[in-house]
Amino acid sequence: MKHLYLIVFLMVGVLLVCMGQPSKMFEDCRKQITMRILSGNANGLSEYFRDMVELALNQSAETYSKTQAASILGDFFQKNPPTQFEEVEAWKDEDVAHVIGNYLSTKNTVFRFHYIMKKNDKGKKPNYLIYSINIEQTKKCRDCPTPSGN
Repeated sequence: MKHLYLIVFLMVGVLLVCMGQPSKMFEDCRKQITMRILSGNANGLSEYFRDMVELALNQSAETYSKTQAASILGDFFQKNPPTQFEEVEAWKDEDVAHVIGNYLSTKNTVFRFHYIMKKNDKGKKPNYLIYSINIEQTKKCRDCPTPSGN
């Protein structure tokens, strides 16, 4: 009887650990994506793109290949080098996840950066892939820290 309880206990433990995995995979992807945004690394960020990505810059939305989207984001990062990226909100429903953040550039301009990911249906890493990015300028920021720290 003791062995039966032990087996049931172990099975429940394994089940609970497995249930937490998708959430951890999502968190790991978010951390990696945030690091790439902060470094202005469009090519590194494109590792998290699906084959086709909807990209909207200041309300002009188009669907691009992974390579084209990386090139366009590279131009954006070059014109608006990042100084800060702060997640404001993130949520996940089933296999779709949303992340919204404030992106501050060296030109003291704030952009709302919203990306949507889907669970990678091919079962490979990364576990979540970006299929939509929306970047909108929200304001010029006079009180934001400057790159020199003033």
